[in-house]
Amino acid sequence: MWKDSETEIDYLNFGHLTNLLTNLIDNDKLLPATIGVYGDWGSGKSSLIKMAIRNLNDQNDQEKIVTLNFNGWMFEGYEDAKTVLLESILDTIEKNGTLTSKGKQVLKGLFRSVDKLKLMSKGIKYSVDLINTGGIGIIVDQVASKFKEITGEDIPESQIEKTVNSIREELNLTELREDLKLFQENFAELLEDSKIDKLVIFIDELDRCSPDTIIETLEAMRLFVFTGNTIFIIGADERHISYSVERKFSEIKGNQIDIGKEYLEKLVQYPIKIPQLDSNEVEFYVFCLLLEDTFDIGKSMSIFDTINKKRRNNILDFTLSNAISEFSEEDYYNLLSGIYSTAQQLAGLLAVGLNGNPRQCKRFLNSMRMREIMAKSYGIELNRNVLTKIMLVEYFKPAAYEQITILAGKSSNGIVNEFSFLENGVGKEDENALMTFFQDDWSEKWLKINPSLNDKDLRGYLFFTRDSLRNPVKLSSLNLSKDAQKTLQMLTSGGSATLEAAVKSKDQLSLFDRVEISKILSSDIKINNGKYNFSQFKSFFIWVTSNIDILDETIFFLNSLDGEKINIGAGPVIFQYLLESHPDNRVIKIIQSWRNKNGELDKAIEKSEVK
Repeated sequence: MWKDSETEIDYLNFGHLTNLLTNLIDNDKLLPATIGVYGDWGSGKSSLIKMAIRNLNDQNDQEKIVTLNFNGWMFEGYEDAKTVLLESILDTIEKNGTLTSKGKQVLKGLFRSVDKLKLMSKGIKYSVDLINTGGIGIIVDQVASKFKEITGEDIPESQIEKTVNSIREELNLTELREDLKLFQENFAELLEDSKIDKLVIFIDELDRCSPDTIIETLEAMRLFVFTGNTIFIIGADERHISYSVERKFSEIKGNQIDIGKEYLEKLVQYPIKIPQLDSNEVEFYVFCLLLEDTFDIGKSMSIFDTINKKRRNNILDFTLSNAISEFSEEDYYNLLSGIYSTAQQLAGLLAVGLNGNPRQCKRFLNSMRMREIMAKSYGIELNRNVLTKIMLVEYFKPAAYEQITILAGKSSNGIVNEFSFLENGVGKEDENALMTFFQDDWSEKWLKINPSLNDKDLRGYLFFTRDSLRNPVKLSSLNLSKDAQKTLQMLTSGGSATLEAAVKSKDQLSLFDRVEISKILSSDIKINNGKYNFSQFKSFFIWVTSNIDILDETIFFLNSLDGEKINIGAGPVIFQYLLESHPDNRVIKIIQSWRNKNGELDKAIEKSEVK
């Protein structure tokens, strides 16, 4: 099994990106600086930053470099992100710096400024209504209680009125504004006094936070961006940050203005974008993970270091197969070849289906290992290559997977004879229950993967994956990308304009995302008064029929609907599909079966035809 966390071991071929990030941080001429490390969820942002900071510390033993890792997601819903970040930075300087008496006074003043921000965000917001009503008796109790909660001090009764007036002034932000004007100047003075050569602040998991938390964090950063020898590194999906900014400033109008992009470009001077892994990189990554799981740490790292050295010395001509062949004299060569075989088997299809996302690849492998462990508890040894081949169908062709499960269950020996025709052309095409699911490029590649399944007893493999039939693979195990989540949100909003926009966005999504969206839409259709919710049916039907290239994977979901439960309002929607230049014959047959079972729907479609 593999931990779902960052690492300092470069399985992802990030050497060039690590060197770039290290050089940006190490270049004194660029300070102060803000660096954005951008990539999809799970693309390896945290690992890249961790490797760069390690390199920086190894290369600069003469400099005092202090690093703060700030995870805004940890404080989501509990603390004000802005003040927590400010306090964390000041705490880090106090802990790691060598402050003079003057520096300590400056630090104390900066903490007071943060306290005022806290008072505004907590105490004042809590009591503003009471202050405005003039209820002095209530104010005495509430303000005294809240002030003690924030400062830890009691307020003498004689000072209550003075405190209330002070808080009222804070509501007007007069004194606070003046404090913030001096904040940057005082912070620069503090940093110089501390004898810290570089303060590196790594803000992680920002794209997991709510838009409000993201904006609060960015606002806190702006106080430091052009101050002293500070380097901010943001690890996030830039699209999510841009969306948060757009949401914050939604009332700003303007032609051709992308406010999210403009804001981010102003704040971040040096963007580094992590590309998606291609099939060769996925192959290497999966191989390294399996290597780590198969051998003890000493042996796996020794093999990895040898192979990785060859890769780094000849990156353009490197092939994993050639690197492994040099271990042919070792007694573990067959085991190593087996690991490579599995990595090779998975690489191409995971690279396409999962957008080459390292975290999702790792979760696929963790699911594989859990099933191997469960099988072993029954004394069953699963062939890893057969298991992973079955799991690929489970993840990317769920309807085909369900049909395979049905056929294997009917077979006395667990052999699915339909694979004989798909793999070798043996049997009758028109009687093959799997033909409809395996007619695209993905299927062609999958069928060529070794081993062949036409003679395999699949019962053991399907037994340990059977939970997928009751609980299909969803966001809990393999999250949709940010773009796919946005598309799903548009599809479920109920508006015609957003539905049209969602369909237009389909070409930007991976095969996995689009199939998964179909699955989610299908399972979410509710029944009201004996009929499917019209809005949900419409979104589902239009989405599936608009994604022609994944129709093999999704037509099962259409076929699972009960024609009698389809609302007559769907008549025009269905008729519009039939008007298209090349409607799929399989969908036409399904529609006809709905019409045969639902006279009212049939009349609604006929009425649309007359119009």
